[in-house]
Amino acid sequence: MSDSAINLQFSSDGREVVAKLDPEKAKGFPIVAEQIMMELEGIGAEEFDIDYAAIDRIIQTQGSGGKAFTIARKIDGWVDVSIGSDQMDASVTLIPPKGGKDIDVSDVMSALNLAGVRYGIKEDVVENIVAQQWYNEKVTVAEGKEAEDGKDGNIEFLFDPEEGKPKPTIAEDGTVDYYELNVIQNVGRNEPLARKTPPTPGEPGMNVLGDEIPAKPGKDVPFPIGKNVTFSKEDPNVIVSQIAGQPKLMSGKIHVLPVFEVKGDVDFSTGNINFVGDVIVRGGVLEGFVIKAEGGITIFGPVSGCIMEAGGTVFLNKGMHGQDKGIITAGEDVVAKFLEHTTIKAGGTIKATDGVIQCNATAKKSIIVEGKKGLIIGGRVSAGEEVRAKTIGNYLATPTEVEAGGSPKVRDELRQIESQKKQLKLNLDRTEKGVKSLKLLQEKQGSLPTGKKDLLLQLTRAQYHLMGQLKKLETREEELEEILSSSFKGKVTVSEGIYPGTKLIIKQAVLHIRDHINSTTFYEQEGEIQIGVYG
Repeated sequence: MSDSAINLQFSSDGREVVAKLDPEKAKGFPIVAEQIMMELEGIGAEEFDIDYAAIDRIIQTQGSGGKAFTIARKIDGWVDVSIGSDQMDASVTLIPPKGGKDIDVSDVMSALNLAGVRYGIKEDVVENIVAQQWYNEKVTVAEGKEAEDGKDGNIEFLFDPEEGKPKPTIAEDGTVDYYELNVIQNVGRNEPLARKTPPTPGEPGMNVLGDEIPAKPGKDVPFPIGKNVTFSKEDPNVIVSQIAGQPKLMSGKIHVLPVFEVKGDVDFSTGNINFVGDVIVRGGVLEGFVIKAEGGITIFGPVSGCIMEAGGTVFLNKGMHGQDKGIITAGEDVVAKFLEHTTIKAGGTIKATDGVIQCNATAKKSIIVEGKKGLIIGGRVSAGEEVRAKTIGNYLATPTEVEAGGSPKVRDELRQIESQKKQLKLNLDRTEKGVKSLKLLQEKQGSLPTGKKDLLLQLTRAQYHLMGQLKKLETREEELEEILSSSFKGKVTVSEGIYPGTKLIIKQAVLHIRDHINSTTFYEQEGEIQIGVYG
């Protein structure tokens, strides 16, 4: 029989240690926790999960009443499984044993199975963390498979959509050299124009619980079928031309356009021209006639005060004397030897070799006048990005206005608002004077006749109406000025010189040229126009 005051015994299954204290054997000395811990070590239970609270209670009672306390337990290693919120991954944390059984691979696999993990298990990772006893660290051991969305349908052009747009070069003598008809793309009837690759359905994925994740099918893309284009009878994924003509990509659709060619002048023998494709005039255009083309317009001879509207580019080999009647509207560029007394609006760039004289010219991109003469004199030119010329103005100080930077449409609207404000203010001033006059008469006479009372009421209503209209215009004006202030930083470049009489407007900044300035570049900075180095 042991003489120790501490009696430790294993439970029948050997998984717990029960302690009793015998105060008589302590011989009056208090039993402390360190003694119990030494006894646990003596019976080989030091690795067990120790219940320190139970040890504290048995110490406090010093075994009175002979009550037994379970102070240690054997705990096997176990596996904590965590599944991601999207169920696309699963992790395990190996919790080490306390005197109990170590974890093996089967324990991990069983825990994953119990948690519902069925797919994407990395058995090599499981084996590795078990072999290395990688305890108390969260490790991803299973990953799902993401769904692979289908690919969108795709259109492959079987012709060059960029080709067919004339790209002229300007010779030293100022004439415009461009591609003849024989270099424009042509297709025959039933010739393929584009081929479509259909969309794919995609491949489904699967999460770690074994649930399928559906794939998003690719989007179909409609054929960009325009005029004179249809489906191939042999292959529904191919479109072909219905006629022999010129393929063009316009506004996102494929059209096949024939070319309308005038051998001589546009005059009373031809009448006005309105055509769906390109127009080529081998002669000139007489005053008063109209040419409209959904494609481009090319004219070899001289052009007088006529109207031209093109969806593409306008090329004038000889230039245009507009006589203050001529109008050119182009969806793309305007290229000419010279432009005089003409209104021009271009969706791209305006290029003139000899000059732009007394014109109202607007280009969304640039205005370039750098050929043999390269003159901008009189009128107003406005470009969204840049104005470039050899010479601007002349020694006679002809009033010339040059704008750069910001949308020309915004500038046009601002000019309209300014004109409308001027008229409104004039009407408002007249109305206010009428109201004031009638009120003075009312104060003098004490009352107004019925007719004048009605007039005062009408004028007062008109006054408030005009004030409201003026406020709306001023609000819109502020919005447009804000757009201009945050727009592209435009510039004006002069390779030879700029003359007094020229007014420069870059974004919102204004500069009046007072002296002749040689080659230079003007740009806007912090609300003012700066004069920089040419180049």
